Amino acid sequence: MVSEIQYGGRITDDFDQLLMDTYAEKYFHQEVTRPNFELYKDERAGISYKIPDSGEIEGFRKVAEAFTHMTPIIWLMTVC
Repeated sequence: MVSEIQYGGRITDDFDQLLMDTYAEKYFHQEVTRPNFELYKDERAGISYKIPDSGEIEGFRKVAEAFTHMTPIIWLMTVC
C-alpha cells in the first residue's frame, strides 16, 4: 500500500513506480521488526547495516552517527 500511495506524490512514471515497489518489497515487511535485522550485508567488505534494537530515537541516532566514514549519498547507494 505504501508504494502505491506514497513517495511524496513524486511518482511520475512507470520507472518511479517500479523503483518504489522494489524498495517497498525489500524493506517494508514483518522481518524488519526483528531485533538486529540486517538491512544490508556485504561479507567481503565487512559491512552490515542492522535495525537498532531500540525503541528510542537515541538508539537510531547512535547507529546513524557511526556512518561518519561515508557521505550520505554513498550510504544510500550501499543499501540498495
